[in-house]
Amino acid sequence: MIDYARNVQSSSLSIYDLIDPDDNSLFIPTYENILLDTPLRTRSKVVKSLICEALGYPIPRSFKKTQPRFPGQNFDVYTQKSLNVQIWNEDVDATRRYVFLQIDEDDGTYPDIANQLLEIKLQTSPTIVLGLHSPEDGASIVKIGNTTFNSEDVRYVIFDGSVNGSHITLDRLYLVFLYS
Repeated sequence: MIDYARNVQSSSLSIYDLIDPDDNSLFIPTYENILLDTPLRTRSKVVKSLICEALGYPIPRSFKKTQPRFPGQNFDVYTQKSLNVQIWNEDVDATRRYVFLQIDEDDGTYPDIANQLLEIKLQTSPTIVLGLHSPEDGASIVKIGNTTFNSEDVRYVIFDGSVNGSHITLDRLYLVFLYS
C-alpha cells in the first residue's frame, strides 16, 4: 500500500500546489479511506487541518477560499452525519472530487423530517440505499407521548435522478410507505 501522507510530506507541496492525476505516488485515488476522529460540530478549519495532517500536507496558517478547497488533490470536503450529499451555493462539478466525512454519531436525525416520519433520498444509480434503518428491521425511531414509531412507520421520498455533465436531472419521484 502506498503511504501517500509520507510521500506528500517528503514532497514539500502545499494543498494549493497542483498534482498531476497520473502521479500515483502523490495523487490520492478516489476511494482511499482516511479516518478522522472528530466530533460532529467541528469548525471547518479544524477539519481541514486534520485532513492536511492525515494527508501529509503542512497546515497553512489560514486556509485560502479556493474552489476546490484542496486544489492539489482537486477535492472539496463536506462533513456530514449521513450520506445524503448537500452541496450548497454551487453546481456539482463533474471533474471535481468530493470528500464526504461521515461522522459516526446518532442523535435522532433519522428520518430526515422527523415530525413527518419522512426520509428523503436522491438516487443516481439503480441501487437504493435506505440509510440507517430498513423498514423491516423493526427499530424504534422516536417516541411521541405514549406512541412509539418504528422503522416500518417511516415513509420514503425517493428522487430518481440522472447525472448530465455537471447537473443532476430529477426524472421521477416515488413516495413509499408500508401498510400494516
